[in-house]
Amino acid sequence: MKRWVKFLLFALVLGVSVGAYALLSLHNAGEEAKKNAEGNEAAVTLRSGDAKQLTSISYKYQDSKINLVRNEDDSWSSADFPKLKLDQDIIYNMVYGSSTITATNKVEEGTENDATYGLDKPSIELTLTDTNGSVTYQIGVENPVVGGRYCRVGGEKQVYIIEGTVPSYFEFTLLDLVSLESLPTISIPTINGISVITKNVSLSFENRKERPETCYSSSFDWFYPDSSGTLVPLDSAVIGTMLTSLTGVKFDKCASYEASQADLAKFGLDQPSAVVTLRYTDATDSSAKTFSLYFGKEDGRYTYVRMDGSDAVYEIYTYQLSQLYSEKLAEYLPQDVTAITLTELDSFTMRAGDKSVRVDIVRKKNADGTVSSEEPTYYVNGTQVETSKATQYFITLRTLTVGGVAENGENIASSPEVTVDFVRNTDYFRNMRLEILPYNSSYYAIRFNGETRLLVSRRDVGTLVDMIRQAG
Repeated sequence: MKRWVKFLLFALVLGVSVGAYALLSLHNAGEEAKKNAEGNEAAVTLRSGDAKQLTSISYKYQDSKINLVRNEDDSWSSADFPKLKLDQDIIYNMVYGSSTITATNKVEEGTENDATYGLDKPSIELTLTDTNGSVTYQIGVENPVVGGRYCRVGGEKQVYIIEGTVPSYFEFTLLDLVSLESLPTISIPTINGISVITKNVSLSFENRKERPETCYSSSFDWFYPDSSGTLVPLDSAVIGTMLTSLTGVKFDKCASYEASQADLAKFGLDQPSAVVTLRYTDATDSSAKTFSLYFGKEDGRYTYVRMDGSDAVYEIYTYQLSQLYSEKLAEYLPQDVTAITLTELDSFTMRAGDKSVRVDIVRKKNADGTVSSEEPTYYVNGTQVETSKATQYFITLRTLTVGGVAENGENIASSPEVTVDFVRNTDYFRNMRLEILPYNSSYYAIRFNGETRLLVSRRDVGTLVDMIRQAG
């Protein structure tokens, strides 16, 4: 037993010693480099060239080799994938960032400590070719004392320390260099249709410039055709936010620049989890066009996505999906208690139990019979009042806090707590009723225009009931 204890203690001491030796080696190398720097013994220019004379860049990073060549128009492309569009800004930094490479410190001449410096397996192996020929730079780990990275030039044995900014210009894979495509420019006013297709639902939305006869308000311009063909109005603000997000999608990075069928399967894009399609009118020739985004698997923080007309697969942050589409029709439906406005009302009457308040809105007429733009006169239960006193009832109703959707119809009471009868000055839906019905301990349900859907705050309804009782 004692023999085993001694063995374990020996192994532990040996492990600590090895680790300490490695750290000490780096520290000693750093201290030596620091002394050299203070004596100006190591200030060496390893490269000084004209960036415009650089003809190719080749480097190894993260087990991949990237070969870049300068084109006749001074742009840069991949020697292995010439059709691939690359981010010229990143390559510009490579070209000009490496035009001058200065060693801030000399370390030692030899290869026996390459493992300590990370030069036995360089993190970056960079070859720069210009009109004078090619030079290779091997770049290792960072020095913990003076900063910078260990470096060796070509076949030399001398080890230097160079500034860390130079290696940072080349810490990119080929996928990182891909110039991310942008969506085609689609003006939101030209979009006349949206479809959302997932494995669970198929939704289609239409934009209408004129109010359908089945719609009570001209404020709605987006509709969902239900199974009977009835156009169900949608929330314009929700659709507007969705379209702004869709037409402004920015890809975060490229996952594959020429995705094969096997790649599409790997990314979940052979059978997309969702397809969102925009139907729009081309601004140049007024032709009808469509554009689709295909969404694949989620991979941690990212979701794979592909767009029409591209062989590339990109990644976007998964949290963005909720801004781009929803499977739930209820999330597109109006989120306001009612879209009726004061300007289209002649009167409205609110009732709570045996109490009621009636607000009449009297507008002056011009000589030609049109309605005057002057402020109307308001009456509450027959008595003329200030505008704010009359409109407070309507404002309180319109701003009831919506808390969700009434999913369980059995919870809705048959007798309303509050009823509101509207008399409108429109040629359609002149008389309408809104009812507020008990639902549970937290919410009331709204029944309006024959539909019971939204839930509103019980506390807010209590405030409205108190106002009606005080007026009545």
